[in-house]
Amino acid sequence: MKYAVGLVCLSAVLVFMSGCGASGQKEKVLTVCTENEFADMAESLADYYRLQNPEVRFKVVTLSMDEEKREAEIKKLRTAIMTGAGPDVFVLSTDGPPNTEVPLEPLFENTAKVMKAGVLLKLDDYMEADEAFHREDYVEAVLEAGTFEGGQYVLPISYTMDLMYLDSGVEGIAQWTSSALDVLTEETLRETVPLLEQPFLKNAGTAQLETMWQSQIPALIDYENECLQMEEEEIGRMIAEGTTFTKENLQDVTSLDAADFMEMYDKVRYGNRYFQFPKLEDQYRSGRFAACENEDGKVYGSVQYFAAVGRGCKLPQEAYEYIRLFLLPEFQTGGQVGVGEHYYGNIRPLHQEIPVCRSVREGWLREICGGYIRNEDLPLEELWSVLDKVGVVTIRSDVNRRLEEVWQQIGRDNDNSDKDKLIQELVGFMDLTAKE
Repeated sequence: MKYAVGLVCLSAVLVFMSGCGASGQKEKVLTVCTENEFADMAESLADYYRLQNPEVRFKVVTLSMDEEKREAEIKKLRTAIMTGAGPDVFVLSTDGPPNTEVPLEPLFENTAKVMKAGVLLKLDDYMEADEAFHREDYVEAVLEAGTFEGGQYVLPISYTMDLMYLDSGVEGIAQWTSSALDVLTEETLRETVPLLEQPFLKNAGTAQLETMWQSQIPALIDYENECLQMEEEEIGRMIAEGTTFTKENLQDVTSLDAADFMEMYDKVRYGNRYFQFPKLEDQYRSGRFAACENEDGKVYGSVQYFAAVGRGCKLPQEAYEYIRLFLLPEFQTGGQVGVGEHYYGNIRPLHQEIPVCRSVREGWLREICGGYIRNEDLPLEELWSVLDKVGVVTIRSDVNRRLEEVWQQIGRDNDNSDKDKLIQELVGFMDLTAKE
């Protein structure tokens, strides 16, 4: 499906992009580059920022939703950005715009490589001088995903991680969690999933392992030391074993009665992309959440939405203050910031992901559950402790997309004739990505 260009056609914006650059010294103008789905949010937060800083003007521009126009825009933008020009602020998704028939290219295919290239502004001095920003209130592993060589270049807005919700009354899964109760191990899933008889549970356990492997593999790239953290043969073996396990155990649940499926789905949930949290209070009393650990005891997560400032911005303080709005506690709940009767910056496109700010989690949970969660006495500390177990976080990139494609191709290839070739190409691509 083709969509119209957002607020402003980016090809025209390329002429304007000096608003905070060489020709913008006499007027305070910030150019914000974003996707069509975030345009209203970016505009609204710009209006909020101007309440205290009326001298700053904003120009919010969006990447085209037309495939050919977008390709030309991105090519021009990347050339400008590499020279220190380009937009002042970026509010982007790592996967480009969602819900398109044909996947559209993101502006930055690999944010880690963009940080390494030095085209983004280092934010540390501004963050340290910001008396309203308390780093300890944010999930450190998530913030660190936006760093390179110790410097903060990107502000992650939200994150996802490998999670499962398990109702205590479901037969056959009591052994999934360890004595620590909130840990789901790779070893346990590997041992129990093949023995399960219920297709739904077999599917859930297999899919959970699959998401864990697909979170772990991109994290093996060490951009700072320009190497892979595992030998190529070992990575290839991990992918081969993972896809084989998936093929052998993933069950087709489409034949299940719809009512039976939904009843089980309410009791067992899994996955790391847009994890669907239970909506009813009694489910938080009868069930439990678990984080999935790999054999090294690590819980992986990923960032899809982020904000950053361009290196060439001539209003760096103002640009930092603007992107900081995305980390405001009241905004991180999934709602809006308000002044009087006016509200700004609805974050609904992002709200099913987990907020980076810890202190707003209860409000965020109420928001994503549509108001069903109201009881302040609910045992939510267990859930918060599970969310805090995330220890290794990456920003999604072209590596994730290539891995998902390879995983699907191997799964469809019944004779596995191209399996080794596909894995070799993927691992080679990862190795090249680390060294570029």
